[in-house]
Parts: sequence; structure tokens; C-alpha cells
Amino acid sequence: MQPNAVRTNILTDQQKSIAKDILDHLQMETTQSILLHCHPNPDPDSLGSTLAMKFALESIGKKVSVIAGDSKTPSAFNHFPGVIDIIPQNYFEIDLTKFDTFLILDSGSPSMISRKEPVVFPPTSNPSLKTVVIDHHASNVGFADINIVATQYVSTTEIVFDLLQEWSISLTKEIATNLYVGLFTDGGGFRYDRITDHSFYMAGVLYSYNPDMLKVVDILENSASSKSVDFLALALTQKKVFDVGRQNANGTDKGSFVISYITFDDIQRLGLTPDDYGGNSLATHVCKAVVGWNVVALLIETKPGEVKCSFRTRDQVEFDVLKVALAVGGGGHNAAAGATILKPIDEAVDEVAKTIREILFG
Repeated sequence: MQPNAVRTNILTDQQKSIAKDILDHLQMETTQSILLHCHPNPDPDSLGSTLAMKFALESIGKKVSVIAGDSKTPSAFNHFPGVIDIIPQNYFEIDLTKFDTFLILDSGSPSMISRKEPVVFPPTSNPSLKTVVIDHHASNVGFADINIVATQYVSTTEIVFDLLQEWSISLTKEIATNLYVGLFTDGGGFRYDRITDHSFYMAGVLYSYNPDMLKVVDILENSASSKSVDFLALALTQKKVFDVGRQNANGTDKGSFVISYITFDDIQRLGLTPDDYGGNSLATHVCKAVVGWNVVALLIETKPGEVKCSFRTRDQVEFDVLKVALAVGGGGHNAAAGATILKPIDEAVDEVAKTIREILFG
């Protein structure tokens, strides 16, 4: 039996039509100055898709600015091409009158542009600002003038890869490297459910532009600070295991869920910085590897009354953690989601426990 042909582009016909609308706008003479951003607590998909788009648009003669957004760029990402050019400002610090277009990548809602204040479009300071959303989060309702919300992709960088094909914009080593880090990380090292033949095709193409791509990932995964080990040790020790005692539809045990928590006092006592805990997914990965611990939540009180939540699952069909994230005001994916809860850590733990129990183990 002949294998199916590998798909080299998985945009739908409707998405390709929208992609043409975006290109038509970008090619207008009046489109000259474009703003890009990173979402709060940026991951490699946010940074990689944004920087890849920056290089791509500059190659067709556009002036492009990338702002860091609410959070400092993690030091583990310092080797991504273009990081040095990121402007250390958030959405409310930048002068929007200097831009005619705002490309909003990897942000499922306006709150993922900034959490400093409500983000409203059109902005009062520049009502004519053209907004474009390019995203893969199912929770994204499309809040810009033009929207591509392509949930068939495992990462926003994978969407950008296909868009550049549609726009006949050539890849470079810098573009390819940024696209690869987003694909690799949001795809869980090519383990997540939405990884497809197209993902592997894309990885092969990108690798051909940078033979040192494995080194790029190696640096990314081995840039931990010494204090991040203290964070991990506490996160693995300071946890609650909830044995629900419920069965799923076929009569098997649903198992347990786990909540690990770090208080603001813990952060101060250990002298932790966002570089020490901001991108630390190892704690959830270790807990999720335990048989029977089917849902894991990591709660970090980054400041008094503000708790960052990360949700992971062993089985995204049976235990869709996106439902939990949406219920507490967040977003993300079925297998990996997040939220910020504006409550003290003890109240946040109680709320998350109640929500997980009711939605996924009820």
C-alpha cells in the first residue's frame, strides 16, 4: 500500500483567502510601520513566531518593531535570532501613533496582549490602527480586523511557516530557527496530539536552513539557573494529591489530580526571579509522568494576590484542561493551558481544586 503524500501546507481554503487579505494589506504603500508583541510570560512559540514574522516583513521592506510586552524576555531565549532588537516596553508604554498595523500573534484574547489594563480596539490613541490576529488557540474568538485562528496547527510558528509559503516570502536561517523553537516546544518535542505529517515536514525544511538546530534546542533546554533547582524541589514537595475515587464511562478509575503550589513568601525566601520559575514546566512534567496522576496544576503566587496557573494532563481527551483554564479566566490547549487568578494563593488553590473536580472528575 502506498503511503499518503506528506502535506506541505494545511491552511484551509478559507484561511488561504484570509491570508491573501492580510498580504494585500501588508503590500499596500500605506502599510509601512508594523507593531508585533510577545504575550505575558512568553514561551518560545510567542517569541519565535513574532521574531520570525519580524524578519519576514523586513525582507519585503517593512519597518517592524517588537515589544517585549508585560514580561521581561527570559534569559533562556537570548540565543534566538533577533532577541537583541526587542523593545523592553509593554502595550501601554509604546506610542501607538507610530504604527499603522498591529500583528497579534499567539494571543488567544486581548488580555494576552497585556494584563496591565484592559486592551480595547480600536485604541483611543490611534483609531485607524489595523489589527490582525494569527493564532492557533481554540479559545480565540477573533477580536481583530482580520483573523486567522487555525486550530489544526500545534503552534503559531507552524501557521507562520505556511503563511510565508502563501506569501512567497523566502525562509532564512534566522526565520527558520525562530519557527523551529516554537514548533518543538509547543509540540511537546513532537509528542503532542496535534503533531502531524506537516509538522515533521516543516521541521525537516527548517533544519536544512540551520544544521545547528539541535544545538539551539539544547541551549534552550539547558539554560536553567541554580535557583530553579530550589524551585523544582519545593514544587515537587509542596503539593496536594486529590484522590477522587470516580470512574469514567468504561468503569475504570479516573485516578487523581495534583496541585503543586509556590507562595509569594516562598519566592522571596528563596530569592527567585522570573528566570528561575517563569518557564519551568519540569515540575508539571515530572508529576504528569506518574501513573494515575492524570491532571497536574502548578500555581505560583508571583505577587501577593496574583497567581499564575499552569495545567497539564496525561490524556487530553478524557481530561481536557482547557475547560478548567477557561472556567478560571484563562485559555490555552486541551493538553496544556494556563490562567492568572487574582486571589491569594490559598484561595486560588481551593478554586482550582473545586474547578478541576467539578469539570473533569465530576
